[in-house]
Amino acid sequence: MKKLTLALTFALAAAPFSLGAATAPSLSRQLAQDSRPAKPKPAERIVFEHRALSMLLERHVQGELVDYGALNRDRAMLDMYAAKTAMVTPAEMKTWDRAERLAFWINVYNAYTLQLILDNYDQGSGKRLDSINSLKRGELSAWDQPIIPMAAFHPDGEKQNLTLNQIENRIIRPEFNEPRIHAAVNCAAIGCPPLLGEAFTGAKLEDQLASQMKAFMAGTSRNQFHKADKKVILSSIFDWYGDDFKTAATGTKRATDLRDYLIASGPESAGKNAADRAWIRDAVIEYSEYDWKLNDYGAK
Repeated sequence: MKKLTLALTFALAAAPFSLGAATAPSLSRQLAQDSRPAKPKPAERIVFEHRALSMLLERHVQGELVDYGALNRDRAMLDMYAAKTAMVTPAEMKTWDRAERLAFWINVYNAYTLQLILDNYDQGSGKRLDSINSLKRGELSAWDQPIIPMAAFHPDGEKQNLTLNQIENRIIRPEFNEPRIHAAVNCAAIGCPPLLGEAFTGAKLEDQLASQMKAFMAGTSRNQFHKADKKVILSSIFDWYGDDFKTAATGTKRATDLRDYLIASGPESAGKNAADRAWIRDAVIEYSEYDWKLNDYGAK
């Protein structure tokens, strides 16, 4: 018994040293790992918030028109939203996906168009602006005036404000190859596809563009499909930007001309499906005169 007790005593006495020897290397490794510089965390991805613009549009878009008089009373909110867009940097935008970038540029175009109209809406003596075409300054149309303080995105690298034309024709069209933007960017005219009553967002962009284009194509005040006469009367938008629709995706293939696009994406009034719309291949196509009157709810 005495020998057994001594053996247990020595075993227990040796145990801590044995445990220490086993754990020392792992503790050393842990200390070495703790002393290494921490890996930098990736920059937080911040998606641009368009809620303020949505609130304004929900409140002031009346069907196919805009209540500019009421919108002017909320001018401060519109100005704050526009100023916020102007603070975006190219580095920040690079963290956004394609849909978020496209939604942003559409909203910028529409917000600054609204600002431009409000800047000139009161013409004095009780008169209101009747057309965006009236805003020409010298040789510059409303779309060629440098009114958007986002010089960091200037397509020619110049330290100048952007114009509406540069956003549409030098940024949106070449970068995104998306013909449905022509039903999304709004030129403040009756002939233009109606302004959406909410801001575009990356999460909803596909549904918003599809809905806008469908409504535009189906609107008989802008586009008419006369199957019996094999005649199509289209908005001048399809004349001005016809090349955009020639390269548009149409289901599993790409359109080779405007007729392909109309057959693939036309409204039900032209036929319920692409097979029913095949008559457009041989139809006469004409373009209607564009209505440049201001899309003003107050002028009703």
